[in-house]
Amino acid sequence: MKQLAALVIVGLAVAACGGGTTPIEEAVEACVYGSGEIEGVRIADEGQSLLINGQGEDEITGANIFDTFCLLNEIELPDSVISRMDSTSSLSGQQEATWNDYTAYWTYHPDNGLDIIIETNAD
Repeated sequence: MKQLAALVIVGLAVAACGGGTTPIEEAVEACVYGSGEIEGVRIADEGQSLLINGQGEDEITGANIFDTFCLLNEIELPDSVISRMDSTSSLSGQQEATWNDYTAYWTYHPDNGLDIIIETNAD
């Protein structure tokens, strides 16, 4: 019985200290299958940022388009921003968009693929 009480106390302490997952962590978890991670995807800044290094013609590693779309869908990226990402060329430079609680920055080059940084906006 003491062990159960200790587990309950530890669980309450973790919950009180914000030990839950962030929406970005939940998005990655929703899109993971198989190995438990997505190649080219990294959670940063204690779950407040998402770094997506997309596959390019010269890069055989990185996030594929299906994993990238899953992640963007999970964080509810608006269709208008997806369209902007789709029309980004290598000459466009870094692009930016803000929606809900996020800001995204992205670049595209055929050799390097679509690279995206998503940050949670500060309250």
